[in-house]
Amino acid sequence: MVRTVLVGSHYFAADGGGIESVIRQLLLAFREVAPRHRFSWAATGCDTAVELPGVTNLPMAGSNAIEARHGVPLPVWSLSALRQLAAAVKEHDALWLHDTLYMGNIAAYWLARRAGKPVIITQHIGDVPYQNSWLKRLVTWGNRFFSRPMLRHANRVIFIAAPVRAYFSQQIAHWAAPPLLIFNGVQHSVYKTVGAGRRAVLREKFELGERFTVLFVGRFVGKKGLTVLRLLAQQMPDVQFLFAGRGSLDPEGWGLPNCRVLRDKIGVAIAELYQAADLLVLPSSGEGFPLVIQEAAACGLPVLCGPISA
Repeated sequence: MVRTVLVGSHYFAADGGGIESVIRQLLLAFREVAPRHRFSWAATGCDTAVELPGVTNLPMAGSNAIEARHGVPLPVWSLSALRQLAAAVKEHDALWLHDTLYMGNIAAYWLARRAGKPVIITQHIGDVPYQNSWLKRLVTWGNRFFSRPMLRHANRVIFIAAPVRAYFSQQIAHWAAPPLLIFNGVQHSVYKTVGAGRRAVLREKFELGERFTVLFVGRFVGKKGLTVLRLLAQQMPDVQFLFAGRGSLDPEGWGLPNCRVLRDKIGVAIAELYQAADLLVLPSSGEGFPLVIQEAAACGLPVLCGPISA
């Protein structure tokens, strides 16, 4: 029997975020293990949605002004996008959301519950200790009034890391169904160790030379620790820093000669960066066990990260 599933997230994989990369890999995997299922992916249409086999992209019109001004990825969808979302919820058998504190996902949850459709939530992020006081209040308020009720009443909740599960389990006494802990998967045919010869070829390809190379992979936003990386790059001019991703806090604007930005790298291209670099640095906050750490470890790249991710 063919089942149709509507997937909800804030952006598409082209945006370069870890959550979107996870969704992309999962949808590719489901194409192999569940070919009778059909998936549609609804997300903010700020970037070109990459075509995936068996997946229908539903780009939603909206504004990304909050990220542009404050470095926080909180897209706001238009009324026409919400109407499009309502129609999509009705047309699908189930809703699968990735994270809770996004306008589109909150609306999709409410629409699905109203239509009697089952809801699955994969929760990637717990508390985010923003430095900005109003952002802290916003996250606290949002988790209290949106995340907790959504997680409590969803048909199934999946946490990708134990700290994220612990954060919400302290606040939720009763669940509609016992939550699961399932770590993100890594595609080992792509993310793997290589020999010295292949590594030398890759370092030449990326023009790394003999300099110690620090790699960052992810969105260029505040909670990823870009401020820390900027300070490190300023204090260590002999070390070269590679930034694979995109976002409002663009390292190209720092004016530092030891910083390079590599855009639109996914899959094999990201694996090659892991295999060529000397160290992955991820000073992010509020995350559980990010996919980039797992991918880097699979490629044999040492990782420097915060204690929660570690």
